[in-house]
Amino acid sequence: MLYVANLGDTRAVMSKNGLAERLSYDHRGTDKMEIERVQAMGGFVVEGRVGATLAITRAFGDHSLKGKGV
Repeated sequence: MLYVANLGDTRAVMSKNGLAERLSYDHRGTDKMEIERVQAMGGFVVEGRVGATLAITRAFGDHSLKGKGV
C-alpha cells in the first residue's frame, strides 16, 4: 500500500521503471475548477494568477492571499 500527500505547491512523483510518474495534481490558476474555488472564497484570478500574483491556488505561506482563496 502506498499513501501520498500533496502539500501546497509541491508535486509528488514516484519512480516507476526509471521514469517519473506524477502522483499528485498541480493546483494552478488556469484550471477552471480551481478558479471557481478561489472565486467562491472571495478571491479573484487574473491571467492565471490568484490576486494577480500567485500562479498556484494552494500554497503554504503567502499569508497575504489567505483570505482570497489560497
